[in-house]
Amino acid sequence: MLSVTYGELGLMAGLKAGSLRTQFSGGAFFRLGKYSGTINSPSSRMEMMLSQKRNKKIQYWLFGRAQGKSVLFDATLNGGLFNKTSPHWFTMDQLHKQVLQAELGFVVVYRQFGLQFGYTYLSPEFKGGIAHIWGGLQLIYNY
Repeated sequence: MLSVTYGELGLMAGLKAGSLRTQFSGGAFFRLGKYSGTINSPSSRMEMMLSQKRNKKIQYWLFGRAQGKSVLFDATLNGGLFNKTSPHWFTMDQLHKQVLQAELGFVVVYRQFGLQFGYTYLSPEFKGGIAHIWGGLQLIYNY
């Protein structure tokens, strides 16, 4: 991870192997703004919560994440391991093996209260499918 006073940039990788999903992924994330703590240290969540409670100043940041996934199996689209009678499943050759998910948003925090707004993009997961874009608003309270 690369970190400077008002920004961070990092890489991420993941592997899911199970009866629901089997996939591996990789991507990058960034954060720009005025904040305390870092995103990827193991104790960052606790450090951020504690610093937000003590910090009387407002913290804010713009964040983004882009992650590519290589899908080997997805029970939500393949109909499960044993259920092949449902009309709502796709064969492996109907699925897109590469899927992109990206997020862009903004967070503002005062002490333990926060507000996050963001958009998410998901590329088509199967042939004939469409890309999805949705937004979200989260109220945050760290106790």
